[in-house]
Amino acid sequence: MNINQLVKQIAPPFMYAALDRVHRTRKYPLFGSYQDALAYCSKDGYENEVLIDVLTYKMENYLNTQKVNADKSMTPTQSFTLLALTKVIAAHPNVNNFNILDFGGNLGGHYYDIKRFFGKGIKLKWAVVETPALAKAGEKFANDELQFFHSIEAATQYLGTIDLLHTSGTLQCVEKPKVYLDKLLTLNANHILFNRMGLNRKNVEVVTIHHSKLSWNGHAGLPPNVEDRVIRYPFTFMSEKYFYDTLAQKHQIEARFSDNTGILEIPSEDIIGGGLLFSRIA
Repeated sequence: MNINQLVKQIAPPFMYAALDRVHRTRKYPLFGSYQDALAYCSKDGYENEVLIDVLTYKMENYLNTQKVNADKSMTPTQSFTLLALTKVIAAHPNVNNFNILDFGGNLGGHYYDIKRFFGKGIKLKWAVVETPALAKAGEKFANDELQFFHSIEAATQYLGTIDLLHTSGTLQCVEKPKVYLDKLLTLNANHILFNRMGLNRKNVEVVTIHHSKLSWNGHAGLPPNVEDRVIRYPFTFMSEKYFYDTLAQKHQIEARFSDNTGILEIPSEDIIGGGLLFSRIA
């Protein structure tokens, strides 16, 4: 039992609520900018060598396990990606080749999740856009369907047309989410899936710090002799109004998925989350 569970058991509800609010206020301080938040965070964020080594180990272990004992189970978030791709396939019944741009796709885990289900049933051209260090680490997991890039422009040139633009919790992590959102929308993808999206219902952008253990990133497991620890990086929530107003110019919503894994409970704000599938208006 941790200290939070103990306090919840012994403190009156009103007192626990007050203490919890104070704790979350301290845990998720607000900053004037991404750069201000960065000064309080782990060195190099997602460029951190230890984190990249951990993610590489986890992906290798995951793929080796799949070869021995293929697991067909999926999390809700993975299922949303599967449903989005199914929607794309249904829109093109006579096609079995699809181009996917995966913005913030780590080491290709989303691609391998999809291939677990479809196998050789469809042909994918899957381009992951990541930080330079992660894109370099991803090269060992690349194949004739999966490639890694450290710029949106290079990935787009490789793909040509984009049937599905996929991003999972990534816009919260970048320095200028509005700039990246605008850039992604100029790609004219036929469908866009924002998985694990977090937005602020207040008409302001919120910058705070996300706390994440090494063991929480990627698939299960840690390398031998690596102790689990917390890494911190800036986290930004766009205004819900700005997000929807921007999408509405050229896109319509196809589906909403219930998913709160991309949000933080910031006491002073009204943060909401979910998965959102959009299609481009012809």
